Order: sequence, then structure tokens, then C-alpha cells
Amino acid sequence: ELSKEMFCQANYERALLSYCFVSVENYYIIASAIDSKDFLLPDHEMIWLIIGTLIKRDVPKVDGELVLNEADHNGVLQKIGGYDYIRSIINMDMPKDNIQYYIDKTLNSSTKHQLHNSLSRNMSNTEVDARNEDVTATDMIGNVSSDIMDLSIKSKAVKEATNLSDGLDEYIEERRYNPVEYCGISTGFDILDRQIDGLVPGALHVVCARPKHGKSTFLSAVGAYVAYNLGKPTLYVDTEMPFEQWRARIISMLAIVPERVVTHGGYTDEQYEKICKAAKIINKGKYFHEYMPGYNVEKLIALYKKYKHVEGMEFAIFDYIKVPSGVDFKNKKEYQVLGDVTTALKDLAGELNIPVLCANQINRQDDIADSDRILRYADVLMFFKPKSKEEMDKVHPFEKEYGTHKLIITDSRRGGTTPEEGIGYSFTKRMLHLSEAPKQLIDYNESKKEERNDESDDPKESF
Repeated sequence: ELSKEMFCQANYERALLSYCFVSVENYYIIASAIDSKDFLLPDHEMIWLIIGTLIKRDVPKVDGELVLNEADHNGVLQKIGGYDYIRSIINMDMPKDNIQYYIDKTLNSSTKHQLHNSLSRNMSNTEVDARNEDVTATDMIGNVSSDIMDLSIKSKAVKEATNLSDGLDEYIEERRYNPVEYCGISTGFDILDRQIDGLVPGALHVVCARPKHGKSTFLSAVGAYVAYNLGKPTLYVDTEMPFEQWRARIISMLAIVPERVVTHGGYTDEQYEKICKAAKIINKGKYFHEYMPGYNVEKLIALYKKYKHVEGMEFAIFDYIKVPSGVDFKNKKEYQVLGDVTTALKDLAGELNIPVLCANQINRQDDIADSDRILRYADVLMFFKPKSKEEMDKVHPFEKEYGTHKLIITDSRRGGTTPEEGIGYSFTKRMLHLSEAPKQLIDYNESKKEERNDESDDPKESF
């Protein structure tokens, strides 16, 4: 089309295609903002579609040979410029952290093209209806305004706000007749769910603990419940534990068989039966694990977006917040870098509208990794720790009934914090079995009743 040639900025489109040859993660970053129609040069649109086809086949990396073979198979090799043109795109020297710039430029050109088409269409309609008395000038202006407004919203030039009254009556009736126990996804721990209202979509939940104190077990247990009991696709990104170790951990957790036995083998008949039952549960769910020891924030966020796009991921877990690899500290201090990671995870939760659960390692003074932004951006902040000897002595000889560990909720945007006694947990390390203790030092049912009694009898009349 002539109009496409008029607005096409081929160099920006080439840049985006070049990024796709660098990594599959880049493709998902671009695909979250760009459609095939945004490539105004037909050659580039075709290359983009071919790359998307290859990625759907789970190729680990897109290379020129794969693209050329696919194009040749579909009879479009010459239409995409042949070997030399693909090679020139691959060989472009693209700045690592500038992908958003090229996305914005390409979208700008595409939006201009769509605007031109919309105005041309309305101009043509205006000429056709010039003497049509059934069509008023107000009608014509309304059509043009509607098209321009739709385009403006789609291009993100204007963000569409929602009126508080939109759907309000339906919302009230739905909640009246179909009450929900929690607004978020259940963690599998009843008291915790009641305190934090479940894992709320768009919220960042942070569990803090010292090394070797069970934070990974806690995250893994919640993930297993969400993936297998609730059937929600879950991605666990792990900076510490390779897949083989993590898999043995999940099997041990589900089968209630010691992790060492799972790893070393030689099962008894009873152990084998339990492990086979656990395997059946695992085979029916979607609980993904990615070992990312040398992570960077861009790669991490792109991976979550990929699994949201491909697998319909509904829950994201990150273990754990620490300084990414390859960080240059010339312009930033460590606490600022950790804050950037936290902010990125919080933004991810909001953008994908899913709950994000992550761990944070603390020191002996229970300081949170030197970053006040973790405190600022976490919707729920929790501390998981073993009970002290003094705490265990207070409930002697009923230690097992009150649990060996505790979870303290220090901050929650939805209320539901706990006193220092926390929520008691029974934690059997050999089996990696974690459950809320049958007896609690705090009556959380009573505390919820007190919250309800604090509610006003009548809505405010002062408005």
C-alpha cells in the first residue's frame, strides 16, 4: 500500500527483528507490545510471522538458517529478501538496553498509518454522504471523533480511565449472592489466607528469612498447592537450586517421603507407591521451574511474560531478591539495585494482573537486604523463622502441637498483620513437610471477629 510506504520507518522495524535473533526473550518483550500489522514493510511482517511460528515450536534460539528454511518451505523466500537480507538484519549491532526505544518508534509509525487510513475512510464517507439529508454533520463528526478516540486509546496516547460507577450494581449483586472466601488465590494455609485475603492478583508478596531457615520450602509448598490443588499454571524462577534438586524436593513434599530417599533411590514398596501417587499429581498440573543463577532483571521479566503468553501463567514465584549478575555499581549503590528488582516484580504483578510471591534473605538482625523499597513496594511483608528455645520452652511439653516455626506478617495493605507470636508452623525438614500448627498462641478467629466489630454501623452520611 502507498500509505504504508509513506509512514514506514524500515530501520526501526529491522532493529526489532534483529533483537529477536539475539534471544527468544526479546521476542516475548516485543510481542507483548507489537502486532504483525505494526510492521508496515510486508517483508518485515512476513519475517516477524515466521519468527513467531518458529518460537511456537520451542526452538531455543532463532537463527537465519531456520528462518530461511521456513520461508523456502512456504514459498516466500524471495519475498523476505533472501539470504543476504536476513544476514544483514542478524548482523546489526543493537544496543542491549534500547529495545523499548525501537518498540515505541515502530508503534509511532504504525499509529500514524492507522490514523491516515481512518481519516481517509472518513473523508470518503463524507464525500459519499455530502448531500444525504439523513446523515447530519453531527453524525459525521461523531464518527470521526469515535475513530480517533479508539485509535488514541489503542496507541496508549490516552489511558482509558474507568468510572467508579461502571458495573457497580452488578458487582454489589454478585458479592451479595456469591460471596468469596478470599479475594486472592489460596496459599493452601487457612490462617494465612484469612489474614492476607489470599494471594491477590496485582500484589507483591515477600517472605523474608535467614539462610537455611525454610523460605524456599515455604515458596515451593505454596506453588505446589496453587499448581496442583487449584490447577493454576505456576512458574518458579530459582537463583539457587538446579532443577534436579528442586524436583526431588517437590516429590518429597507431595509423597511425604524423605528428600534423601527420593534422591538416592532404592525405595521400599510403600515409598514407591507414595512416590508414584505424587508423580500422578505432578503429571496433571503445570508447575514450571527455571534455574537462573546468573539472572538479570530484563531476562527475568521477559521469562515471566513468555509463560503468561504461552502457558497462561497465573502465579509467579521468585527465589530470591538479590543483586543481579553483571551489575555495574559505578552509578548505583547495592540497595538501589535491589530496589530496582523489587520495583520490577511489583510492576510485573500489576501488568500481568497475577500475584507474585518472592523470597528475600535477611541477616541476623532481620534487616531486609538494605533496601527500603522492598518495604515500600511489597503489598504483604512476612518473616519466616524457627521459634527460639525460650518460645519452645513456654509450651513444653506441647511443642509439636504449637509448631517449630512461625510466620510473622509485619505489613499488609489489606490488613491482617500478626503480633510477634506469628502463625505457628510445623516443619519437618527431612520430609519438607510444612503445615500450620494445630494449636496457635493467638486466636486468629477471634481477631477477625474484632475487625468486623470495628466496622461502622452505617455508611458515611457526610458526603
